Amino acid sequence: MTWLWQVDDFDLRLRFARVHSPVDFVTQLVRWMVTSVTSILSLVLAPADAVLRIAGKILDRLVLGMLVLLIFTGIWFLVWWLPLMGMSRLWYSYPWSRPFLALPGVILAITGHIYLMLVPDPKKERKYPTMVGEWPLSWHLYNPPDAYFEVDSPAAPARYSVPKRSDQ
Repeated sequence: MTWLWQVDDFDLRLRFARVHSPVDFVTQLVRWMVTSVTSILSLVLAPADAVLRIAGKILDRLVLGMLVLLIFTGIWFLVWWLPLMGMSRLWYSYPWSRPFLALPGVILAITGHIYLMLVPDPKKERKYPTMVGEWPLSWHLYNPPDAYFEVDSPAAPARYSVPKRSDQ
C-alpha cells in the first residue's frame, strides 16, 4: 500500500479509529504529539508539496522518471510503511509495549510524514499523509476491525452506508 492507495470510506475509517482508540495516557500523549507536529509540518511543507507535484508530473512523463518514482515507493514501503504499520498493530495487540513503541513510533511517524509531503508523485492521494499523522491508529485505518463493518457501528450514522468486508 503506497500513497496511491485510494479508499472511498477513509473519513469514516478515521472517525471509527478515533472513537475506538485506546484511552491510556501514553496513547493520548503520542496521538497529541504526532497530530500536532504533522499538522504544522503539513502547513509548512504545503508549498514544497505543490512544487514537487509539478516536478513529479515531468518525471511521470519520462521513463527514467518513472523508475525514480518506483524507487521512492520502495523506500517508503521498506523504511516507513512496514515499521509504522507493524508498530501500530503491536500498539493495539500488546498494550504493555506502548511505552517502548512511543519514541520510535513518534520519530518514524514524523519523518514519514515529511517524506510523504516531499515525494514528487503527482498522483499521491491527498488524505494519505493523514494515515501517518494519526499514528498509532494507522493499523485500524488500513485494516479496520470487524466491528467497523457492522451496521450498528457508532461511527456510522444513518446517512452513511457501511462498506462490506469485500469492498475493502
